[in-house]
Amino acid sequence: MKTTRLILAGGFLGASKTTLLWEAAQRLMKQGLNVGLITNDQAPELVDSALLSLSNLQVAEVSGSCFCCNFNGFTEAIQKIREDVSADVIIAEPVGSCADLSATIMQPLKQYWNRELQVSPPLPYWQIPPGCDPYWPEKTQVCIPMQPTSIISNWKKAI
Repeated sequence: MKTTRLILAGGFLGASKTTLLWEAAQRLMKQGLNVGLITNDQAPELVDSALLSLSNLQVAEVSGSCFCCNFNGFTEAIQKIREDVSADVIIAEPVGSCADLSATIMQPLKQYWNRELQVSPPLPYWQIPPGCDPYWPEKTQVCIPMQPTSIISNWKKAI
């Protein structure tokens, strides 16, 4: 099986991570890449997973714990996505409570999954300021600190 690029994109609650994942996945798929997404939350039955699945995206989830506390669940989700869509890129969204992504997630993946995965540096955390609506930007003030094209250029560096 081919090597898959893994990109971790995190942020705080309400930072529009799901919107970012969806937009990045759409753009990467338009380039002909097979993309899978992995969502994560401390609670079961993730709304984000259900929402993203409506867009015909291959979505796996790790629920009830963070990636670092459930590393085996995270690697099972990676394997499922790789098998289901022969993913070129997997974008994973860790919960904000994941402590030290480098030590707990990235380094173990680089050590034990180096033939299967090419692990990108994590994308920086970012947040939409209060009062902004990323779903209806024409109805809100211009207050997004990083325009989507800038975010996507950061994705291009990651892949």
